[in-house]
Amino acid sequence: MPRLPKSSSTRGRAKGVGSQSKSAQPALEAIKILQRRIENGRVEYQVKWKNHPFGLPTWEPADSVKNLNLIADFEASRKRLILGKLPRVSYRRRNKRYFQEEKNGFQRGLKAERIITLRFLSRFLGVTDITGQLEYLIKFEGCETPEFIPKQIANVQCPLLVLEYYESLLRWDIMVNKDG
Repeated sequence: MPRLPKSSSTRGRAKGVGSQSKSAQPALEAIKILQRRIENGRVEYQVKWKNHPFGLPTWEPADSVKNLNLIADFEASRKRLILGKLPRVSYRRRNKRYFQEEKNGFQRGLKAERIITLRFLSRFLGVTDITGQLEYLIKFEGCETPEFIPKQIANVQCPLLVLEYYESLLRWDIMVNKDG
């Protein structure tokens, strides 16, 4: 791992050695972050350097990357990539004008196909309480984008789907009797 050279060295001056050796080497400058990993509980980034002698990227701890804008840009693009893999979900805005214009699938006369369950970051998405009330992520027949439907509406309009959803989350451990 290349270390970023310090611009001024008090140790070298104290010994009488000039700053020739330090200034002769060009300072390494991070130009791009390629990947992210967690090693021994620490976040590390694969960094591409501008003045690296071999031009190879190296894995560096997060605190050694001085350009915080590179880290922020990389994390933002990583977040967009992760969220881009999820299906598009229509979040209703709480503004009255938008709320009155947008109708859910049941109001448009569509039939509910299923409640979507996604395993994402070791959590199940399919039910949420973002708005303060429980909502199910429901996919309708003939419609590509799933929608969040309040629990009260889903329990009345598609009670069997709600039951199937909760049954799919249950785990049944069957105890087998060894004697018989």
